Amino acid sequence: EYGRSEQREQFEELREYQPGDPLREIHWKTTAKRDELGVKEFAAEAEAEAVTLAAGAGVDGADWMAEATASVALSLVDEGIPVEVTLPRGDVRVGPDHGGERSLLRTLATATAGRVTDPEADITVTGRAEDAIVQVADAEYQFTDLIDEPTEWTATRQPEAVSA
Repeated sequence: EYGRSEQREQFEELREYQPGDPLREIHWKTTAKRDELGVKEFAAEAEAEAVTLAAGAGVDGADWMAEATASVALSLVDEGIPVEVTLPRGDVRVGPDHGGERSLLRTLATATAGRVTDPEADITVTGRAEDAIVQVADAEYQFTDLIDEPTEWTATRQPEAVSA
């Protein structure tokens, strides 16, 4: 179990998320307490508690679930925040002091569809056929709207634009 991290982080300013902001700059703990995404402007040191992330996917959404879960969890770990990830078929703990990144990625590489087993988690990720939904508190975001640069995988799977 993760306790408190020795790493400290202090914000000079927290502002509202704007499309194109890097996912790694989102302050998930504050976002979980509000109805909007918050982005860190300047960071120093603060106490980091584990964030819970629960993921699930519909029949054709396991790949989207895996990519969104990896992106969110590793962004948190990069900021010194441990994450307890709950998947349809098991749990993975990952953190700056405990490692686990490879274990998380190996687990997500073979993830299959299944329901979100902890809907009360700080963050939930639900994979769908064409995207994933990231929910923080009462707010929902499409994963593809949160990423600053699509990966080769997501770029080839973007829904087709509809001409008017």
